[in-house]
Amino acid sequence: MKTTKYYFHAALATLCIAIVGCGSGSSSDGSTSGSNSAKIAASTVGAVGTASPSGTTIPLATQIVDNAGNVWTVAGGVVNENGAPAGYSYGVTLLLYENNLIYQQNFAGGWWYWNGAGWTAASDPRLQATTSAVSASGTTIPSATQIVDNAGNVWTVTAGVIYENGGVAGYSYGVTLLLYENNLIYQENFAGGWWSWSGGTWVLTSDPRGVPVNGACGTTSGMAVTTAPIANLCSAGTASTVSGTGPWAWSCGGSNGGTTASCSANKAAPAPSALPSANGTTIPSAAQIIDTGGNVWTVAGGVIFENGVQAGSSTGVALLLYDNNIIYQETSAAVWWSWNGSTWVSSSDPRVVVSPVSGACGTGPNLCSEGNVYGIVANGTAPAQGGADGAGYSYSANLLGTSLTWNGSTFQFGLAGTLNAVDSTTLALPAGKYSTLNMLATGVYGVQSAQNFVITYSDGTSQTFTQTLGDWCSGAAETGQSVAVQMAYRVSPSGAEDTTCPANLYGYSFALNTAKTASSLTLPNNRNVVVLAIELTGGTGSGSSSSSSSSGGSSSSSSSGVASSTGGGSSSSSSSSSSSSSSSSSSSSSSSSSSSSSSSGSSSSSSSSGGSPGVPAQAAALGYNTNTFNSTTLGTTTGSWQLFRFYGNNPTGFTNTQNSDGSFTMVGGGESGADVATATPTSSGQGWTGVAFGGGAYFEATMSFTGGSNHSYPNGGPAFWALDIEHTSVGPYSVGWPAGTTPAWNSGANYAAGNLVSYSGQVWISAGSGNVGHAPPAAGVQGNSFWTLYNDFFEVDFMEYDAASNTYPAAYQNGIGNWYNNNPTLSTSNPQNIGAGVGTVSAPAGTDFSKPHKYGCLWVPATGSGVTTTTQGYLIFYFDDVQTGATFYWDYYNPSDASYPSPQPSNEVSAMSGMDWRHMFMILGSDVNQPTTVQSVNVWQTSAANNLVY
Repeated sequence: MKTTKYYFHAALATLCIAIVGCGSGSSSDGSTSGSNSAKIAASTVGAVGTASPSGTTIPLATQIVDNAGNVWTVAGGVVNENGAPAGYSYGVTLLLYENNLIYQQNFAGGWWYWNGAGWTAASDPRLQATTSAVSASGTTIPSATQIVDNAGNVWTVTAGVIYENGGVAGYSYGVTLLLYENNLIYQENFAGGWWSWSGGTWVLTSDPRGVPVNGACGTTSGMAVTTAPIANLCSAGTASTVSGTGPWAWSCGGSNGGTTASCSANKAAPAPSALPSANGTTIPSAAQIIDTGGNVWTVAGGVIFENGVQAGSSTGVALLLYDNNIIYQETSAAVWWSWNGSTWVSSSDPRVVVSPVSGACGTGPNLCSEGNVYGIVANGTAPAQGGADGAGYSYSANLLGTSLTWNGSTFQFGLAGTLNAVDSTTLALPAGKYSTLNMLATGVYGVQSAQNFVITYSDGTSQTFTQTLGDWCSGAAETGQSVAVQMAYRVSPSGAEDTTCPANLYGYSFALNTAKTASSLTLPNNRNVVVLAIELTGGTGSGSSSSSSSSGGSSSSSSSGVASSTGGGSSSSSSSSSSSSSSSSSSSSSSSSSSSSSSSGSSSSSSSSGGSPGVPAQAAALGYNTNTFNSTTLGTTTGSWQLFRFYGNNPTGFTNTQNSDGSFTMVGGGESGADVATATPTSSGQGWTGVAFGGGAYFEATMSFTGGSNHSYPNGGPAFWALDIEHTSVGPYSVGWPAGTTPAWNSGANYAAGNLVSYSGQVWISAGSGNVGHAPPAAGVQGNSFWTLYNDFFEVDFMEYDAASNTYPAAYQNGIGNWYNNNPTLSTSNPQNIGAGVGTVSAPAGTDFSKPHKYGCLWVPATGSGVTTTTQGYLIFYFDDVQTGATFYWDYYNPSDASYPSPQPSNEVSAMSGMDWRHMFMILGSDVNQPTTVQSVNVWQTSAANNLVY
């Protein structure tokens, strides 16, 4: 969260957040809004004379003269240079001249030095070492006041922040211990995390002082496996060599004096006569499943194992199913996946697949009548009209048979020696609303890259899937493609068996818009793309036929306005301008990472504003399938974007262009990252109009911007963020904390500034002495001359382009903040970049921000009762559908429960709890030097029931 933007908030919302209250994630420099204050002419400027002695301070002296002859003074807690304010300063209690540098200390104990243009975070320079003696290994702060390393660098800690030679050493916050061990500097923070200094940054590590670690057996221990186990041997400690021939034994050795664990695995009994499990076998019910290849499948701790080794990535598995020779899993979130031999691909419950239409060609979409390729012939028969590839080669009916089951669909093939395959045509589909189109197809004469398959719906809208098809003779892997069957040969132009080509037939799967009625499939206009069969499943219609196709494992997660598809993967794009929501989504799960990574596999796009987007996988997994907001229109009505006018903001310099493709381009006029929002103030009873979202949501914007070389952030810049409407609108939403355990107001007491009392069921802050007998106002009023309502508000920054530098241009920033209190001298907040992994996001190398990218945030509220948490709430940030940084969690809190301590504790597990009871409205920002184009903004929720709409 960029400091400058919070100056804007503080100034306009009268929350006066001092620079030291903005956390350790930013510095005070000349680029802050504070430096924009008009300079005042000096009434008297000291004559240039002899520089003050090193160590001179104000107070004691009335002024300081530096070695350049500049005269420094302090008035009202503000630092002046030659009679004019020097950058931004506030609450200064000490000005120090030390070794030709000017330092300031403010009321919160923070130290800063003047760099010639602004103030930079530092520490008290008088604490630096006066000797070159290196600290002993094992020296810590606290205990010692400083550490001197073997290079003579002096390390100190001030307010939980680490300094090296007086300058901030990387990013640190909440440091409780600094340790010098074996010539290395280590820190431990308040959460118990350990980090070591690498010379330029902090690297995740553990306590180096030899904390005992006990060995512990991994998930393989205690399982029945068919071969000697090689994976998941130990969950802690070092694994020994596995011994035995079944059962097998090994140990997990501890470290630093920790204990050693003994582990073992039994040999699984082979299936009787090597028979596979019955079709429909499930775990639980059965203890294991044996497939047709003799592989033994088990589930332990929600994780799937094949022959004792973890099969791909799985977690929270509730059901394992063996159906038609395919292994399926269902997660605890009711999401289905199928095993393609190497990984899990998105699927659906195969037991509810719509039955195929009877007959070889079907009575629905009679594709045999549309066939134009002799794709399948019997051995000994010369393929007619060039066969499948146009050169006289075709699939063998002797090997392929009359039907094939793949991905839960049973495909019927056309009769051998007929026009039983198609290319370059449009196929009529049986009318119905389907979830999936499965297809059997191939490329011939080499890999056929980025081919477009277009589904047209009855309302005239369409959905495009871009898929690369492998050559039938190669069997090479392509994203979104599975080998449905591989045959030993194909039929040559003479009818003979051609064993030089293994004759692969590939499977593909496309997720359709279940809210719409499919009417046709248009194939690529390419003779080298040959389709043998299609199957439509999971909907209100039914259809299976020969000579059409589908793509296994492709993603159909549509994101309005992103028209980009790279590599050999699949993508889904919608040209719809409808506002209805789609419930189709398919994507593999991704793990948490400290930086985002891009994929060339799949992308999605919509060509117009208000398009019906596919539900992102991360939203669908939580049941957020309802699209409650989808707009790229600037207007004055609820549901559109409106000018951001809260806090008295008047974006007169802002310009907006509505583009022909439905996107809009903003050029900011210095509005501090706030140009338009989903809510705006009015004079009506509720104080605002628009929409604010409550009860959890997945927020996502697709944006692009230019001016990437302009890395400063003086007046805002490209930004996508949210505030709670209860705080921002004020009006009837005056928010204070319940009385809780705060002492009640005493009519005979004289309260000092900052004292807290409870009155009329809320918490109030004293404005200063002289308030004897003056009660706080009644509930619903913000305050009076004696009392101010204790308040707080919540901010979530999905993307702010204020972290990039010339060295790291592919970076931006996330932020989570609870800004609380209303007294200028006590104003504080939970730290910027709250939580490990939240903050600066390093996008993949080569990321071009002038191209559209998706920025998402998943908000899941906590659940519980009273002061008991059942499930924690959390926030997750995403870049192009990949999680960035760690998940940030908090506990349950009910503001109506008076037993909850007030004001709210400033620790991570409670800092954002109150947001679950608020309603967040979205904000977009840009800058005059960084025009920003917004291709789409969507919100997905379980429903709109918890939203506020006026």
